[in-house]
Amino acid sequence: MRLALAWIATLFLLQSLPDSETFISEFRKTLRSDDELLQNYAYTEKVTRTEIDRSGKPKSTDIHVYQVFPDHGQLYRRLISKNGVPPSPDQEMMKPVAPRDDSKIRDELFEIYDIQLERREPIEHSSAIVLSFRPRPGFKPQSKLASFLTHVSGRAWVNEPDHQLMRVEAEVVDPVSYGWILGSLEEGTRLIAERQKVENGAWLPVKLDIQKSQRVLLKGVQMHEVHEYSEHRKF
Repeated sequence: MRLALAWIATLFLLQSLPDSETFISEFRKTLRSDDELLQNYAYTEKVTRTEIDRSGKPKSTDIHVYQVFPDHGQLYRRLISKNGVPPSPDQEMMKPVAPRDDSKIRDELFEIYDIQLERREPIEHSSAIVLSFRPRPGFKPQSKLASFLTHVSGRAWVNEPDHQLMRVEAEVVDPVSYGWILGSLEEGTRLIAERQKVENGAWLPVKLDIQKSQRVLLKGVQMHEVHEYSEHRKF
């Protein structure tokens, strides 16, 4: 039985990949940012930030848990706990989440990057097409975010039947400044984002893991930041 399953898996992986232009075109139609996907949902967000010392060991950790929910077209964020302790009344105040229109940068992604289909992988009881993305040589960015993205490469896992993004692994491949002498993200900064299909069939963010290597006012700082999203409820 095990041998038979291994052969089935091998045959599955050896199937020819879909037409690149067609697959990327369909993926482009479904692609949305986390903010766009979550704007009509209430959910719980757990944020864990850990500062790492020079030896690679945790120096300090803060854990914040938030409740995020829409109300009359506006998204609000309320602190539920900080390091396991309920907040004081002033800390618990609801704060509006600034809306974002990511349509322009979403379209620009397909100009910034050379995207290639690499292989097929089984993931989450379905098949995923693995895409690689690298900045196109000579691309001239039109915004600060696009300029930052020209320093980032990685891979994306796209659900084959739904053409929905399931996972992204991205890395800063050369240092990028975010202020005159204020600081920069260093080569090796990594991001992993994961999405899952929920009960109503929508694909929503469940985890964002960022390993930051940065310089702030000429000082090296290592941070590990994890955002976990759960209890999604459609509004």
